[in-house]
Amino acid sequence: MKASYYHTITLMATILEQANIPYQYTGRSALFVQGVDIDDYKKIDMDVQWDVFNEALELFSGYSPTKPERSPETAFFLMDVEGVSVTVRCRFNTTIKTDPYRLSIKMGDLEVWCRSLYSYLYEEEMRKFSAEIHAYLSAEQKGFTAENEQAWNQNNYLALVNRYGDPVELASKIKQNPKWRLHPFYKYMGKYPVKKSLI
Repeated sequence: MKASYYHTITLMATILEQANIPYQYTGRSALFVQGVDIDDYKKIDMDVQWDVFNEALELFSGYSPTKPERSPETAFFLMDVEGVSVTVRCRFNTTIKTDPYRLSIKMGDLEVWCRSLYSYLYEEEMRKFSAEIHAYLSAEQKGFTAENEQAWNQNNYLALVNRYGDPVELASKIKQNPKWRLHPFYKYMGKYPVKKSLI
């Protein structure tokens, strides 16, 4: 089901891009596009630019869309695309291209437009997905933290090697002349009795 959902998302994005109709996926569909795990692959929600809504309706005529339902604020139609229920909506007098929460995500070789995860902070429609969004962001943060820690440890080791040389060679040099090699660290070591042999 997930594979057919992915296919439908990319298929509709391709059709709309080729027709030059601005769009963005919203709700769970937007979460899916951005990599958030969703538990329902049966429904897609998307907005199209309001002044080309009728063109979008005509564009999808092959999928037998329902008669549009209109209110003073919005209009929408429903259709079935390869077993997935799709709602195409417009919000009157709202320009999609200038929406600050609209962003593009690469899905394969295709650029797909969707509503940002962060819009849930400000809009009721996305706020209802806050649990899924927080789980996703938390997992992403843990991944970044692990990668940063690994990079930090690797960079520290490389910095020490670059400054002091290979650890085996350095240990050999310290054994040969400990006083000269450890001189910069004496002030931190306090008073230690002198030993005749290091081995």
